Amino acid sequence: MQNGEIYSATLKGAVHADEVELHAVMNVSGNQFPWTFQGKVTGDRMGGTVLLGEYGQATWSASRA
Repeated sequence: MQNGEIYSATLKGAVHADEVELHAVMNVSGNQFPWTFQGKVTGDRMGGTVLLGEYGQATWSASRA
C-alpha cells in the first residue's frame, strides 16, 4: 500500500534479485495518476526513482521497520 497525506493506492509489482519495480494508480478527485517506482534493494532498505506521469520524476526510499 502507498500512503500519502490525503490519498492512498495499491502497489503491484515484483522484486527480482536486487531490482524492484512497482506500479500504482492514485485516484485523486476522479482523476487517475499512474506512478511507476523503480529501484534497488540493499539490506533492509530500497530506493530509486518514481515516474509521476505528467508531474515528472522524483526519488523514493523505504526501510524495513
